[in-house]
Amino acid sequence: MSQAAAESTPSTSYHPGRSEDRFPVHISVRFLDARDYLIQYAENLSRGGLFVAGAQALRPLNQVDLEIELPGYGRFPVEARVAHVVTERMADERGQTAGAGLAFVNVPENFERVLSQYLQLLGRRRDTTVLVQDEGLAVELSRYGYRCERAESSEKVVSQVMEMASVIAVVVSPEELAKYRIELIRAELSGELAIAVGGSHGAERLVRSLDPRVVAITS
Repeated sequence: MSQAAAESTPSTSYHPGRSEDRFPVHISVRFLDARDYLIQYAENLSRGGLFVAGAQALRPLNQVDLEIELPGYGRFPVEARVAHVVTERMADERGQTAGAGLAFVNVPENFERVLSQYLQLLGRRRDTTVLVQDEGLAVELSRYGYRCERAESSEKVVSQVMEMASVIAVVVSPEELAKYRIELIRAELSGELAIAVGGSHGAERLVRSLDPRVVAITS
């Protein structure tokens, strides 16, 4: 879907009904009424709204204009109501993240369909497993909704793949990629299960590589 199509679609009031199914995400949210178009990131997303980390300065019940980016689907202007605020003090006491929960009020008329498709993808991510060698990358990838486990050594990874359900990838360093692929092939598994990621923005690139595998294994 093109950005222009998303932005030109007429707005409509939004009444999705109560939904408890929230998914961890890391998507950009731009506050259109803020100076310099402040960009922050949502931590979780549902059919009814999202939680924006760092937005604790918002006032409950106020309405705000946002632009939400659903990766792979486009950017969408929405109007939302501040449903609740988690202050820094509350976050410290509860072990949560400071920010604000926002409920969708007015959205483009195609938004509900696109959001449903995106949430379905997030659900599929949650139903698969990614074995990750680097702990920091695993934490970052988990923010995109993937279920991550630590990848064992190349000699032990075959047992991991055999024992765990729906493993779609073994993510290792470029230097060790060949070793992992050899062990997987010896066990008559696909060597392509092992993929290498290095450098900055590794998680973003990795998500683009993993999503086609998610769709293939869960379809």
